[in-house]
Formats: sequence, C-alpha cells, structure tokens
Amino acid sequence: MNEVGNSEMLYHYTSFFALEKILRNKTLRLGDLQSMNDCKETVYFMDMLESEIINQLAEHSLKRRAKELMKKARGQVLTDKAYAFCLSEIRDDVAQWDRYAHKGQGISIGFSRRRLEHFLKNNYGYCYLQSVFYNKDIQKHEHLRILQEYLTSGHLEGFSDLDGWINNLHATASAFKHPSFASEKEVRILSVPGPEKIACCSGRVMYEAKGDRIKGYFEMDIPSDILEQIIAEIIIGPCSSQTEVELSDILTWWGYSSIAGLDRIRRSECPLRLS
Repeated sequence: MNEVGNSEMLYHYTSFFALEKILRNKTLRLGDLQSMNDCKETVYFMDMLESEIINQLAEHSLKRRAKELMKKARGQVLTDKAYAFCLSEIRDDVAQWDRYAHKGQGISIGFSRRRLEHFLKNNYGYCYLQSVFYNKDIQKHEHLRILQEYLTSGHLEGFSDLDGWINNLHATASAFKHPSFASEKEVRILSVPGPEKIACCSGRVMYEAKGDRIKGYFEMDIPSDILEQIIAEIIIGPCSSQTEVELSDILTWWGYSSIAGLDRIRRSECPLRLS
C-alpha cells in the first residue's frame, strides 16, 4: 500500500506556534484522522467499496452481509485509531497558505523526504510515509476482489481471519481522500491503526481541548539533531510580518543553528494578500 512519490521535499503548512512546539518540545504531532478537516477521512474509501460490492452482488442475503461487514469496519475506525502528520509536495501553494498557515501569516516547514523516511524506518516501525490517493478506480482494487470472493465462497484470501482483513482495510482506507482535496498533493506520516501498534512507538497518545471538543493526537519524539537533519528549509508565509533575520536569531537561541542560516530561511513568493 505504501506508495511514495518522487518529490524530494515535503512541506508542512502551519503556524509559528506549531513551529515553536515542534522545535522546543522536539516532537511532531500526528493528529487523529477522525479529527481532520476532511469529514470523510477513512470512510470515503469504505463508502466506495460498499457501494461497488452492493452493485455487483445479486443475492439480497449477500448484500445484507456486505453491509454488516462494512458497518463493523467503520466501527473499528472509531476504536482502532490511526494518526497522521500532513505534508504536501507543493512548495508555495496559495490554498494551503490560506487554509493551514493562519491565513498566510504562518510558515511552511520543508522536510527532506529521504531523511524523514530513513528516520521513520529506523525509529518508528509502525509509522510510514504514504502518498494520498484521491480518485482510485475501486472496481480494480484488490480489496473489492477479496471481499467479493469471501462473500460468495467463504474464502478469505491472504488473511487468517476477518479481523485481519478489516485491519488491513482500515490501513488502506487511511491513504484515500475525497477528490476535492487532490490539489494539495498530500503525503502523510501515517501510523498503523490500533492501540497495540502505536504503543510500541517511542511517543505517547495525548488529548487536548480544542474548540467544541477534546481531540486525541500522537506525539512523536524526535531528537534536536535529527530535526536539524530532516528540516531542509523554513518558508515564512506571504502575509507574515516576521523577518528572516529575526527568525534566524530565534532559531539560534532555541539551539538550532544548523537551520538558522539565511540560506535555509526564505520568504514565500506567493502574492496572497491578508484580507
């Protein structure tokens, strides 16, 4: 399922507050997928799968069984949490400045894909880089074939039991988003769903009150020397009053002299105007 694109740089659009948290706490925060701005996270793929399998099945009893299975799968999404840290292959994108970086007043952190992936493989076995799919042809997807075969013959190819298939379906669904988000060209750090998986990682699940609810997230520990290796550049938002020199001084004060050079701090060229 893991499919990483060719872009060497990946960008995280966010606020200066989040930048401070990342660097001073030496952590990346992976948000609960069910708390993201896309209300169809994970279930979008499951909805497509259910609709297609219902269309293909002739017997009413099999259609009913398919609906029961997909209801169980959706329920597991709420109990076996998956977490994500969202990045983009686009370096200076007006829509993401406006949507995710405090209306263009924030920053974009440029990560080296190769170094980030290397860090994850060596330190977080249950977290990985995953390119997001937006318009996959469900009729050709392997999960449709497996589900159809199971419903018609009782044979579950490649899995020892139904729970194992649902776990894999959940992980697969975490890589799909609604096509209306396609322009973001997202690549995400994803955790394998399930509390027993995330518990094996060096980090912790935490909760915070935000707006009208309490949200969960996974806090991933990253030493400062590794952060200096994987952060290749910092781009100041087009509507920010922060100067490059000031930011350089602050990064040096925080102990990040390697990324404080003015050759690694840049200002966005996007002509977004603060409204």
